[in-house]
Amino acid sequence: MGRRIELKAVVNDLCQSFSSRNNDFKGYWAVGQLYSVALGNGVDNIKVDIIGNKVEPNHSSIIGIVETYKKRIFRQLSSRGIAERWVASANVEYWFETEVNRKFHSEFGVGKPYIGQLTIETDLGRLYLGWFGGRSRPHDPNIEIRRVGFF
Repeated sequence: MGRRIELKAVVNDLCQSFSSRNNDFKGYWAVGQLYSVALGNGVDNIKVDIIGNKVEPNHSSIIGIVETYKKRIFRQLSSRGIAERWVASANVEYWFETEVNRKFHSEFGVGKPYIGQLTIETDLGRLYLGWFGGRSRPHDPNIEIRRVGFF
């Protein structure tokens, strides 16, 4: 049986996953899809309540990303022997078109900088927090190559 302290490692692993180019939804990069929804709604951030299955702003094209993220979290918990009931909440928030932060962004690259934050709260009220970032363009299927076999 795992221990709650191992949720710190879960957060670190998921932060790497959420900023990875392998963070796909329906064959396209999930961050780009989230960025497009943010732009389309005139906001600079997206909030994803993973356990509660909610996205703000809500948009039908990305609601499935929540389920994908939920599966990732539960897979991480299962592999470490951590009880699902120990996770009271799990939220990830993306901020788009941020200032360049050398910890997350190179000076050159494709797209504009984004930063993300993942928080997992335990049933005992302890918070585990992680940050990640990179560069992204809004989703555009006309210039992106769709990944096949994983959706």
